[in-house]
Amino acid sequence: MADLMILAHGASWEMRFQVSALAASAAAAGEEVGVALFFGSLAAWVEGRWDALDPAPPVTAERLERLAVAHDRHRGAGGELLRGRFNRMKPKLLEIVPLIPSGGSLATALAFYTEHMGFAVVWQSEGMAGIRRDGIAFNIVTNDNQAWADNASFSIGVSDLEALYQEYREVPARVGPLEPKPWGRREFHLIVPSGVCLQFYEHEGVKKA
Repeated sequence: MADLMILAHGASWEMRFQVSALAASAAAAGEEVGVALFFGSLAAWVEGRWDALDPAPPVTAERLERLAVAHDRHRGAGGELLRGRFNRMKPKLLEIVPLIPSGGSLATALAFYTEHMGFAVVWQSEGMAGIRRDGIAFNIVTNDNQAWADNASFSIGVSDLEALYQEYREVPARVGPLEPKPWGRREFHLIVPSGVCLQFYEHEGVKKA
């Protein structure tokens, strides 16, 4: 059974718009909505005029479709029941930005990431800053907790592992060899001055020339 049942009688666009807006608002809150149409409103729906007239509707059929309105017609006593189930789109997780310690002064840490690793500072505040290179971002916080740094490790997929290794192999950090691992991929690791470990591997989606 629907959480909300709307009974509509009139055929004016204002009434139809109010019905659609009310149904969409309730559905946005996660409710299942039913709409029963009678008389003029039923005629407008049957004749395909629900989103037309007066003289131009504020909401078109195309926009209602974008709002994920699924219309199913069911005949019932006293009129035709229009049941629309309005489902909110499932949220997507888009990005992760790890928080890592500076290991000392924030300025020193930022100098290392920008001068030696190709990152750019995208924002900075007192005691904290955000850095990014391509699709990889970190938030660096002023903190010298060595246990935190020593236990922080991140695996990063790249487009050209060999070229990145050549770029990073001489940076003032602990850079491991580029080699195949028992789990089946080539990679190398780099431990930055703070103690955070960055592990680089060639992303599986990269096409070889």
